[in-house]
Amino acid sequence: MKSYNSIVFDLDSTLVSIEGLDWLANRVGKLNVLSKLTKLSMEGEIDFQEAMKVKMSNIAPSHNDLLDLGNVYCKSLVEDIIKVIEALHSLGKDVWILTGNFQPAVGMVATVLGIPKEKVICNEIYFDSDGKYKRFNVNHPLSSNGGKAIMIKRHIKEHKIVFIGDGYTDLEAQKKVDLFIGYGGVKVRDHIKENSKFYINCKSMSPLLEIILSNAEKKFLITRGFKSLLEKALKLATSNA
Repeated sequence: MKSYNSIVFDLDSTLVSIEGLDWLANRVGKLNVLSKLTKLSMEGEIDFQEAMKVKMSNIAPSHNDLLDLGNVYCKSLVEDIIKVIEALHSLGKDVWILTGNFQPAVGMVATVLGIPKEKVICNEIYFDSDGKYKRFNVNHPLSSNGGKAIMIKRHIKEHKIVFIGDGYTDLEAQKKVDLFIGYGGVKVRDHIKENSKFYINCKSMSPLLEIILSNAEKKFLITRGFKSLLEKALKLATSNA
């Protein structure tokens, strides 16, 4: 088995159990309309950039809104993700977040998970001097389809990359990584499931360890106190197969 060096996670509906822009849309009373755009763009039915333009113009999130979102994100982490990332860091893996969402919310999640800021790749948003929304960078790669593949190539130089995500913009990066793993613990998207070599179809992120780690790596983790997590990973990966 390969020993993977870099483990890259999508954020919304992967590291956390919510869609951040949908949560913000709900705050301004526009969830019913805008959540449909999320669904269609994540399933590859409509252009991602056009969906983003409509959502952001309607939500217009302030800096404080994104701080509030970050707090909700940190309370919505998917099952076992903290221990999984601790295990990956114990093995010396580089763990990344790659998302089309925005700071400061993304950075707050990274801090809770122990992921350094230099390993966070996200979209760009601009505020005025009062912290009110001005615009997002529509020209940033992560504002468009295919952007995650571009950012992986640009920022992650190591070979043997694993990418875990739930949506169409994640699947688009499949050819730029050594292994793409679909995650359906929050939302199962049939197109992603059908086109992923491995698919985690349970709430816990622990099966990831069973999928990507070598026997030697798992033995090392047992000596570091991760035995119960690895046993859960094996059980769920087996039932998930």
